[in-house]
Amino acid sequence: MPGWKNIGLLALSLLFGAAAFLLPAYFKAVDPVVIQKAAKQGTPLWEVAERFELAGNSTAAQFLSDSDVAPGSDASAFPFWADLIEEANPTPAVAVEPFLTKTSRAQAIRNLDRSTLPAVRILLPAIPAEPSSASAAEERVQILPERVGGILAVYLAAERSFQPQFLGDLVQSATSDSPADNLLWFQFCEELAVWGNSLPFEVLSQMFRSFDSPMTFLEISNQLRGERRSHQALVSRLLLSDANPEELVRFLKKFPQRGLSDLNQSFAMGPGGSLYQLDQQKVIQEDTFIPSSFEVPGFEAPARLVLLYPEVALILRMAFWVFAFFFLIISITPLLPNPGDRGLARPNLFEGAIRKFVLASIFAGAILLLFEPTLFQQPDSADTTVRFQLQSASLVATSANLMNTISIDDVTLLILLIFLALQLGLYVFCLVKLSEIRRQNVSEETKLKLLDNEENLFDGGLYLGLGGTVASLIFLAVGVVEASLMAAYASTLFGIIFVSLFKIFHLRPLKRKLILSARVSV
Repeated sequence: MPGWKNIGLLALSLLFGAAAFLLPAYFKAVDPVVIQKAAKQGTPLWEVAERFELAGNSTAAQFLSDSDVAPGSDASAFPFWADLIEEANPTPAVAVEPFLTKTSRAQAIRNLDRSTLPAVRILLPAIPAEPSSASAAEERVQILPERVGGILAVYLAAERSFQPQFLGDLVQSATSDSPADNLLWFQFCEELAVWGNSLPFEVLSQMFRSFDSPMTFLEISNQLRGERRSHQALVSRLLLSDANPEELVRFLKKFPQRGLSDLNQSFAMGPGGSLYQLDQQKVIQEDTFIPSSFEVPGFEAPARLVLLYPEVALILRMAFWVFAFFFLIISITPLLPNPGDRGLARPNLFEGAIRKFVLASIFAGAILLLFEPTLFQQPDSADTTVRFQLQSASLVATSANLMNTISIDDVTLLILLIFLALQLGLYVFCLVKLSEIRRQNVSEETKLKLLDNEENLFDGGLYLGLGGTVASLIFLAVGVVEASLMAAYASTLFGIIFVSLFKIFHLRPLKRKLILSARVSV
């Protein structure tokens, strides 16, 4: 029967395990509970909408709050646009509606020609020309969106919706003698027409205040595939809620398959939830056979810790799991048979603790994989090359893709660290076994024979390294683990290094000493 000491150690193990289980921290994901906390602490959606209402942009406020009230023209906030609306006399629901006829487009350009802003005067001649009635249908379909988008872009410039750097890049691309720069301008106009076909002008004007470069806008547009209208509405609401466009681009490139759906889910909890997710650059943790989160009612400390200090919380969770298994191993050790050599002296307290700590670390790593099975999966691959890229830029990108086989991404680095930890654990175990033999109260000849008997153990690093390489290649082939080949081959390299260090700097000097002592005694 176990004594009170073992029962206490078991209780301590359960306590650390419960603490680790309740701490919702992950390597590559954010727990829904943490996102809910971030949403509660962030600015509520109604306050963001109220901010636009007070600034005179009622259309953006209604759009952001998803109101059923039809948006109207905000004449006080956008006087130049209001002049066009007054002359054309429509009540446009989307930005491109005033430019759907040839007459209205001509009237819009005449209206813009009255502006004295330098950027407007420069961009007006760059607006694509109106296709003639004799043009083929395919040509009209290609040119008309660019012309409509160009007119809309100049109106945004007239309302000072672009940041100075953004406007400077746009003017340079529109007036440059380089065809490649002109292509950027035409691509921007085309994409702007697509966005203006689903969003009001006032929403576009407010949204573009977040951008510093047309390239960022085009990169976001390139990521929105499929149901563009709903995706553009979500992205617009994110940007109106102070989301960083660069962070949004990185997130969509990193998770092209589920990034938008995750952002939609977090934004439904509140803008603060999606902003926190973009800041962390992690997807929402999904339930496996183990629930993704379990929050004790009234006990919000774990989720708050993850929200405020995510890296510290992750380190704590790993430490809690290690200590949980460490105390579990100590508590059940007296109940297990002794697998060691009973002829050898028992390891001292430090050596025994090292053994149990290494074993506990292996169990902790295994339990973390159960909680986060996507840990070894790389971000979803997608074609993120913007269509207007130059040929030279494409060659650079191709070279970068070729070099990707030797780059170190997050998954590759994690696998390298695991292989390194396993080799280090086996290295320490071999040192402990070497110390046991050295301290054994037997003759030098017997010690030499005991060392020869442990030769397979001392070569275990080579077997472990080769096994890691073979297992990695098999997992790569079946798609279980996604990492570069460098991680697979590094396993064998680590084995060679650690075994060489052990045999040259530890085993060889001890054998030499024992051989000399045996000859002297003879």
